[in-house]
Amino acid sequence: MSTVIGVAAGKDGSGKTFFASNLGAMLSLGGAAVCLVDLNYGMRGLDLAFGLESEIVYDLSDVFAGDATLRQAEVADERFETLSVFSCPQDIRKEYPAPAQVRRLFDELRKSFDFIIVDLPGGPLPMLADLVSGIDKAVIVTTPAPDCLRNAESVNEILRAKGVPKRFVLLNKVKPDLYADTAADLAERVVDRLRVPLVGMILYDDNVAYSALTGVPLVTEDSSLTDSFRRICLELAR
Repeated sequence: MSTVIGVAAGKDGSGKTFFASNLGAMLSLGGAAVCLVDLNYGMRGLDLAFGLESEIVYDLSDVFAGDATLRQAEVADERFETLSVFSCPQDIRKEYPAPAQVRRLFDELRKSFDFIIVDLPGGPLPMLADLVSGIDKAVIVTTPAPDCLRNAESVNEILRAKGVPKRFVLLNKVKPDLYADTAADLAERVVDRLRVPLVGMILYDDNVAYSALTGVPLVTEDSSLTDSFRRICLELAR
């Protein structure tokens, strides 16, 4: 049965798109049929994360308007046998889809993919509530920064209120030497604060910037983060 995983964040810059793209790549490398759906209107990044920006002809706003089919908006990454990307418009003036449109989109994608990973807008923005209809699980990406954690609490409340059944927190960009707590103690404090289970922790890695510049997900390079994403995939696939 297909699973729709929404990736939210306490604020932009938390590493939401990095996490979504590497999660999708890892699941695809494991043999699953995966699509990544960008719903972060005006700030799309999944096409850049995979180096596919020049391949975008139609985006999801064209699909919702009836000007293109879902198949026309699908961009396959030739480096993966089972991974596709659906981009949203970069034009921030485009209207977000209604909840019913989002649910129909997910229902259609479930017919072809094992995992649908959705890159949501960053932060507790009003439109977030309209974009989580039909999501099975959500991962809230946060850094240890106080402002990001506070916003992550608000994001979690939005997801809870909209009935997202399973919610997790991903602690990203962790530099243990900056904190008095150990990494484990820091994770425990974050879980206690958000009251959702921790799906994983990703340490700060300078290679993330290289990945963003090249459009090559780090997990394809067997990096130091590969094992972390492998464990996260196993948890989310349950």
